[in-house]
Amino acid sequence: MKDAIGALKSISVDNKNISGLSGLTAVIAAGCLGDNVKMIASVTGGASPVEYSINDVYYQSSPEFDVVTGQSYVVYVKDGNGCKLSKAFVAPVECFQMATTVTNEDCGVNNGTLRVTTTGGTAPFEYSVDGVNFQASNIFSNLAPRAYELTIRDALTNTRAVNVQVGSNCPQVRVAVQNASCGNINGSITATGSNGAPPYQFAVNYGAFSSQSVFTDLSAGSYTIYMKDASGDIAQQQVVVANTLNPELSVTATDAFCSTGGTIKITGSGGTGALWYSIDGTNYSPNDEFTQVQSGVYQAYVTDNVGCKSSMEVEVKLDENFSFEMTPDFAICANQPGVVSVMNAKPTYTYAWSTDGGPLSANT
Repeated sequence: MKDAIGALKSISVDNKNISGLSGLTAVIAAGCLGDNVKMIASVTGGASPVEYSINDVYYQSSPEFDVVTGQSYVVYVKDGNGCKLSKAFVAPVECFQMATTVTNEDCGVNNGTLRVTTTGGTAPFEYSVDGVNFQASNIFSNLAPRAYELTIRDALTNTRAVNVQVGSNCPQVRVAVQNASCGNINGSITATGSNGAPPYQFAVNYGAFSSQSVFTDLSAGSYTIYMKDASGDIAQQQVVVANTLNPELSVTATDAFCSTGGTIKITGSGGTGALWYSIDGTNYSPNDEFTQVQSGVYQAYVTDNVGCKSSMEVEVKLDENFSFEMTPDFAICANQPGVVSVMNAKPTYTYAWSTDGGPLSANT
């Protein structure tokens, strides 16, 4: 180097290359839209320390960031010499895809199996059926029949969980109940078998097994239905046969009098829903009182909405028992006013009379 007056000076220079940053890449875990996943950046070259950022403001020594799937990010890298490199990335949307194959346990031996097949995510994967204990194998064996929460965790600790049911090959019995009605012994139970090894046999309470699956003429009460398969395994189901009771009734009647009919009053209670009334068993009405009923013996009925019915015999009597007397006895003979008194008179009736068997007087 020469200065302005011609003086010369030399310096020693290290002529090695200064390597810059290059090859910026990022590995981003797959996930469903909106999931929080991990992004790990990597770069080659550069002078220490190398720092990373996704906003060009805050830098960190770790290349790992929490990102959201479906969002775009710019990764910035700078080294100790101030060299900087950046590149845009999109966190991919790719849900864990899993398929499960379940083998139900044989009856009562807890030997069910669960096999998991996984696509997407970042391998290697770990698997758990309790959310605590994870294993590398995707096969679970010796499982009891119940529900399991299968959890899969990938290399970036992203997880997916799904409920899986391990069933049983024990026979199962289902029942349909037809309740008894109107206090009768007419209930029924129909049994249907599944699982296990057909053919099935059925029994009610402690009766003998047979192929008959329908039990009829049952009274109200509790029953246990048993089903046995070809392997001798037995399933059971407890059921209750209910009964609807007949409505109850009481009846009162007033007598007919001469040509005027009497009345029948039916008082009903109980039963199911609205009650209807009849005195001939054919014509029913919500009206519980019948008027202008001629003398005779009748059957009073009450029925409810489900057809349960009760009846009671009732008699409407004919009341013709009335008499009269005249006071004083000599009134007519002496041409004096007299009084005719009707005995057992009905207050709702009027009476006419004659002294000689001729035309009747006006009603009084």
